[in-house]
Amino acid sequence: VGETVHLASGVNIPYYYAAVFAVAELGLSLITDWSSCRTLKDVDGTRSRMYGKIDYILEDRNDALNSQLFYRCQNLRNAKYGKNIITIDAFKNYQIKDHDLYAGMKDLVRCQPDHILVITASGGTTGDPTVVKETHSKIMLMSNYTSTNQNFEHEEKVMHTNNLHHGSSMCLYFLPSLFTCWQHYFCALDSPGRYKKFVDFCVSEKINRLFLFTSQLLEKFLNAVPKINYSLRILTLYQITPDFVKLIKEKGITSISSTFGDTTIGSMFFLKTATADTDLTTYSTSNMGKPLGDFYQFEIRDSLLYIKSDKLKLEWSTSNDKFGLIDGDYYFYGRANEFRIGEEWIHLGDIDEIGRAHV
Repeated sequence: VGETVHLASGVNIPYYYAAVFAVAELGLSLITDWSSCRTLKDVDGTRSRMYGKIDYILEDRNDALNSQLFYRCQNLRNAKYGKNIITIDAFKNYQIKDHDLYAGMKDLVRCQPDHILVITASGGTTGDPTVVKETHSKIMLMSNYTSTNQNFEHEEKVMHTNNLHHGSSMCLYFLPSLFTCWQHYFCALDSPGRYKKFVDFCVSEKINRLFLFTSQLLEKFLNAVPKINYSLRILTLYQITPDFVKLIKEKGITSISSTFGDTTIGSMFFLKTATADTDLTTYSTSNMGKPLGDFYQFEIRDSLLYIKSDKLKLEWSTSNDKFGLIDGDYYFYGRANEFRIGEEWIHLGDIDEIGRAHV
């Protein structure tokens, strides 16, 4: 209990999620959002070193991919910071050696509500990123809260396209959908040639739920999908622009919802939803709507959003987001310490670090 595990991004998705539950049940701690290494310099970078030595790393060994610089750097980092490297093939192909021992262990659950389930990192917008640790209790409370507010239904078909390293998807989409829905599909969008098959499959099987966490993924899907005649609700982490609203109407999409939260505080402060009935003449991209019940409490101090949660036992904290309050609706006016160009966030802390390195 308490040992750390990182599930490398390339692993086959059904086995990846099986490993997630193994980690959770055994009381281990899952390290997510471990930044990718794209160059050899990144292997020794702050974000690679920040978790120290990791007890177990499960990785996908793919000879065709390992010749690429990105995967070579990932494997070098894993070898440097992992105490034990386990390949996905060992996980998939493992054969029980002692059936009597297995019978006594197969239902073993060692986790407790106050055990650390997830270890992740803050954005590092004001300097080096910091380690954030979340307990089983907090993960479950947030997942129940987000599940209720997204109105998942038992018969809905859920598509999973990415692992838990993207946008707190554990509390926003993966666990909430599992709580209610019984049909789950997996498709890793890791090759350009697979995308058309993915879209065709979503249409032919009438998939009802999708999590497309970036604007690029959302735009690509909306442009590729034909007009549909069944219920499809899409969740994203980015703003819903008027162009997206037009595509909702054009393609027959039931709704697109954008969730707003903070890695270091909690998931889904606000959930903005656009439908075919959304009036573009009065639509405001920055209007995030009203609070979702009393799970979080909000205040705006000096134009910054402050958040508190009695249910999570969280005291007042700021997400460093600029907000305004108009007629009970909360309006997002941007980050106080970072800027975005397209899909790329520019962190003032990173700029300061570069400046210090050149002084």
